[in-house]
Formats: sequence, C-alpha cells, structure tokens
Amino acid sequence: MNKNITNSNLHRGLTNRHLQLLAIGGTISTGLFLGVGQTIIEAGPSTILAYLLAGVICFFSMRVLGEMLLSNLEFKTFRDIASAYLGHWSGFLIGCIYWFVWISVSILDSLAAAIYLRDYIPDVPLWIPSLIIIIIIFLVNTGGVKNFGEAEFWLALIKIIAIIMLIVVGIYLLITGYTYQFSFSESSSFFAETLSANISNLWKFGGFFPNGFVGFGAGFQMAFFAYGGIESIASTSAETKNQEKTMPKAINSIPVRILLFYVLAVFVILCCVPWNRITMLQGSPFANIFNAVGLPGVGIFMIVVLLSAATSGANAGIYVSSRMIYGLASDGQIPKIFAKLNRFHIPAVALVFCSSITAAIVTLGAILFSDPMNAFIFFASMATVGISSVWILVLLTYFIYRKKYPLLHKNSEFKAPAGIVISSLSIAMFIIMYILMFFSSDTRLAIFVTLIVAVIISIIYKIRIKNKENLNF
Repeated sequence: MNKNITNSNLHRGLTNRHLQLLAIGGTISTGLFLGVGQTIIEAGPSTILAYLLAGVICFFSMRVLGEMLLSNLEFKTFRDIASAYLGHWSGFLIGCIYWFVWISVSILDSLAAAIYLRDYIPDVPLWIPSLIIIIIIFLVNTGGVKNFGEAEFWLALIKIIAIIMLIVVGIYLLITGYTYQFSFSESSSFFAETLSANISNLWKFGGFFPNGFVGFGAGFQMAFFAYGGIESIASTSAETKNQEKTMPKAINSIPVRILLFYVLAVFVILCCVPWNRITMLQGSPFANIFNAVGLPGVGIFMIVVLLSAATSGANAGIYVSSRMIYGLASDGQIPKIFAKLNRFHIPAVALVFCSSITAAIVTLGAILFSDPMNAFIFFASMATVGISSVWILVLLTYFIYRKKYPLLHKNSEFKAPAGIVISSLSIAMFIIMYILMFFSSDTRLAIFVTLIVAVIISIIYKIRIKNKENLNF
C-alpha cells in the first residue's frame, strides 16, 4: 500500500486529558454561542432537529475517519489518507482547503470577540480586541504544544460549565413556569411584554417548522458549521500519546456531547424564549436569554464565557492551520521553510504565517464591514463550504479504502458502523446543503469563492508540483 506519511518531528505532548477536552472544545464553538441565533432566525424551533441531524452525520463521518486513521498509524491527518487512496492531487487539495477552513475559523472567532465586546467598549475600534486575542494565542502557541493543550483544556472547561449552568437554569425555569418581562427595542421604539418558560413555545408561534423546508435547510447549514472543529482531534494525532486508545474514546463520546451541549441546550433556549423573540435580540442568545429572564450578575459571567469560546476557536484555528501548512511543507508541496521547527518542536514559521494572515484579514474585515455580524456570517459560510468539501473527499476515500483493502477493514478494531451506507447518505446531505446555500443570497458568495480557491489550488498543483521529484510521498 502506498503510504503518504507526514514526516514529522512534532513532539507528542498532548495527553488523553488534553485530547478529551480538545474534542469537547471543538464541539462547543462560537457556532453555538453566537451562530445559534442565526440558525434560529432561519429554522425556528426546527433548529433542534437541524442540530440533531447534523450531529448524527458528523458522528458517523468521524467513525469513518477514525477507522481509516487507525488502520495505519503512520497516517497523521486525513490529508495523508486522501493522498494514499485518491492520489497526490487530492491530498494537496484537501490540505489546502482545510488550511483555508481553519484560517476562516480563526478569523470569524476573532471577529466574534469584537462582537461580544462592542457594547462594553463602544469607542474602541472592533479590530483592536480581535488583534489582542490573536497576539495572546500566538505567544501561547510558540511555547510548545503542551501550552496549546493546557489553554484549550481550561477554555473548554469554562464553556462546559456555562452550558451546564444554562441547562440547569433553563430546566428550573421550565419546571416552575417562570414568568418574566421581555424587553427589546425596534426602530427607535421600546417594547415590553410578559412571557413565560413553557415547552409549548416550540409550536405556538408558527409551528415547529415556521419557515418550511427551506428555512430548515438553511438552519442545517449553520448547525453543521457549529460542529466544524469536531474533526480537529484527527489533526492532533501527530502530537498525541497513545492515539490508538485516546482517539476512539474521544470519537465515541461525540454523541453525548452533541445531545448535551447542543440539542438539549437549544431545546432549553427555545422553551424559555419563543423563537420569534430571540430574533429581536443582538449578539449571543445565551447572554441575552439570561438577561431577558432577569437573572442577576449574569452579564460579567457570560462575557467571560463568550470570550473564552471565541479565544478557544481562534486558538484551534491557528493551531490546526499551522500544522496543515507544516505537513504540506514536510512533503515538499510548499516551500520547506514552513516545515522549520523551533526548539519547542513547534512549526514556528507556519505559526507566524497563519497568525499574520489571521490578523491582517481580521483588521481589514473589521474596517470594511459596517456590521461585524455580516463578516461573521460570510466567514462562517466559507468555513462551512470548505469543511463539507473536505468531508466529501474523506468519505469518497472510504469507498476506495473498503474496495482496495478489505482486510484492513476486516481486522480493524474500530470499524465504522454501516460505513458505506452512512458515507453515501452523508455525501447526499452535503450536496443538498450546497444547493440550499446556492439559493441563499447570504451564502451564495461563499460557494463561488471556495470554487475559485479550489481551481487556483489545482492550477498550482498542475504547474508547480505534479512533476516535482522531491515530494516525500
């Protein structure tokens, strides 16, 4: 079998404790804390079903990826798998697009930090807090992968505590039928009304699917974006101890995390506040719902949580994108200077490059977009199109893997359940999502930009890489 190996001298400094919290942190992202508001606008109460369906697809796709990664421990990322089974062009394409995805994630999470802070520091330009967060992340990551793991461990822990508190408080409000004054402003006018926490809020205001199938489909796209990052644990395998034991544990815990941190959390939100009232609020529904029901002292706590979520997402974005650049350079597909490691075994040049790109685009985006939420939605759409394209290539790889190497599947200790069927259904769902995104003015541009990027990557491969003799495949 042709083995595409990322020739890595990266230090295996991530432990099981780190990997488990990285897996959870990758699941609980800004896509939940901020993006859920946009999902509710599109899908209404059917947001619950959108998160559940997207979560099921992500879990079974992760099982497919996990089986292939563990079938050959020399595979470090799905880029290696794609190169081995689909050819070098596919590996190069998937690596570049995945880098593009995580740069988009680091950008949008940095912008999210500015969105959270704009009411607290209205006179400060939005790009300044974003830039400060990027600098902090860069300094943390230069000191070794253990620093990255520790930072993500504690940031993920803060997010977990916040979600659990939301669920506990929400269930209490439902049990007691809590009644509160809901206040909002619209067109320079102030409104207030009496609402109550009740499960009937899921169907009283236009039904469970108030915007029909099209609205549900648009909500599914945002829900899938929220799970973006769930596959990032596969990108840490080169720096993870005992990956054949820790990775299955991290992947198998995904359903619990999806049900608890997404489905149950969104269920509680929509029961406490009607979906058509959430659309009148700005910023994160998590913070606004706590504020709307009048819970004291929630403001400071929630800003800490939201900033932790944004910092965690940007941290993961810069980490994964720098490792993808490092892998491409190690294989001779881009200049070798990006494979240079510092004394902490960190790809320092790749890290500087990815941090600089993030900082430059965040600054430019904060200046060009009058509303940072428009910038957030644009980069979220870019990340969604990119990561779903990567998943399609990964799932196509599984067909080749099963056909050419049936013994690897037969002897696997981590077989994907109904892998062929699940892969086929998942690809079909991604294609449907593309179609729905194409007919939405908010997301159509992201599809065109991603296609242009894919064409440029392919041209670069054909002209400069295809005939090079120094590729380390």
